[in-house]
Amino acid sequence: MKKILGFLIVLLLTLVLCACQTPETTSPDLPENGGESQEPSDSGNEPPVLCENGHTYGDWTETTPAGCFEDGIKSKICSVCNDTITEKIPTLGGHYFGINNKCKACGEAYKHGILELELQGIAYTVVGYDGTTAQVDIPAYYRDVPVMAISSGVFRNNTCLTSVSIPSTVMFLDYFVFAKSPNLKTVKLSEGLAHIGRDCFAQCTGLRNITIPNSVETIERGAFRNCSAIKSIVIPDGVTALGEDTFSWCTELSDVTLGKSLTSIGDHAFGSCTALKSIQIPDSVETIGELAFSGCTVLESITLGSGLTSIGKGAFTRCVRLAGIELPDGVTTIEDLTFYSCTNLKSVTFGNRLISIGEQAFQDCRKITELALPNSMKSIGDFAFSGCISLKTLAIPGGITSIGASAFRDCIDLETVEIAKNSRLETIGNYAFYQCTELSNVTYHGSTARWMAVSKGFGWDMDTSVVGVTCTDGTVVFN
Repeated sequence: MKKILGFLIVLLLTLVLCACQTPETTSPDLPENGGESQEPSDSGNEPPVLCENGHTYGDWTETTPAGCFEDGIKSKICSVCNDTITEKIPTLGGHYFGINNKCKACGEAYKHGILELELQGIAYTVVGYDGTTAQVDIPAYYRDVPVMAISSGVFRNNTCLTSVSIPSTVMFLDYFVFAKSPNLKTVKLSEGLAHIGRDCFAQCTGLRNITIPNSVETIERGAFRNCSAIKSIVIPDGVTALGEDTFSWCTELSDVTLGKSLTSIGDHAFGSCTALKSIQIPDSVETIGELAFSGCTVLESITLGSGLTSIGKGAFTRCVRLAGIELPDGVTTIEDLTFYSCTNLKSVTFGNRLISIGEQAFQDCRKITELALPNSMKSIGDFAFSGCISLKTLAIPGGITSIGASAFRDCIDLETVEIAKNSRLETIGNYAFYQCTELSNVTYHGSTARWMAVSKGFGWDMDTSVVGVTCTDGTVVFN
């Protein structure tokens, strides 16, 4: 018994000693250089460059679905490096009402009795409106059929409407659609719209901002006439012509960008845009209509494109801050009243193929001091430069055959007139230099006989200081 008890005591002590013993830790192998650690050696191998020759993207995945009025997002991922690209999913810009009259995107129910829709061929047209709501959202689809047009005058004279959203399915806005809706402030036009009709937004005096989609090809006359709160406009590259009065009387319009495909600017298109300070006409524009920029009273500079061939009558009449103009070679005629009463105009550069200057074209341009008329010219119209009170010298090119009545009347600072050698001048109109009180020297680079053959109208030199004309044969001819 004692032996067994002693054995148990020895076993218990052994177990206690084993439990209390600290386990031996293994020291890491020390380097052979005295215990100092070594930096890993640079073997010169760089990590491999993934997708060096281009990414391998999978299919597009819809990340955020497009809503009725909000764009969605789609993405795709490179299967090699996980690079991700995203793109916008354009919204329809309107509800998609199915046959059950509920929107397939948001579930909203179609409200009957407000918009009148008429099935015309394969699409619906909005032909009437009988609501008083401030906001109108034109549906993109009705009973699974697209809404593609809004008929004339649907929202005309609407005083309740403040906001309207037009979906991408609508391609055609007819004439007077929103005309004279004074409280309309916000209009959302979607890509897909191709045509903006005559006077579509005319006299929407509360409309401040509008973005014309790139899909638009036609903007008819008066489309934004008298939209007196619009401040900026960009004409898309797809538009080839602006109709007459398109933006006339947009008195807050100060920033205009014209598209690269535009070929013509209609009559009075920007007339009386009294906040417009500068504009650049693209090289694609061939014609500028009558009175196109007349009454733009703060217009200081305008750049005319190289493709321009025609400027209509009165195009820049009363642009009283316009300081200079350079006319491209393609312009062969300056029509009547083109720069009439541009009282700050100092510098005029004529193209080298100019043939004629029309009646009153530069009348009352009071700061012009000199004129470099090109040799291509043949005629100067009646009152063309009358009232140019700062003009001091004048050289008449040899190709000019006629100087119109009162052409330089009241040019009170004009001192000398020189008519070129081999001049073809045939007629000087009545009162051509009337009241050019400082004019004392007229030189004709031709013979006395040839000068006498020129037909001179009544009072052509009345109230001047001219006492004779100096001809090449040395004879002074008194009048």
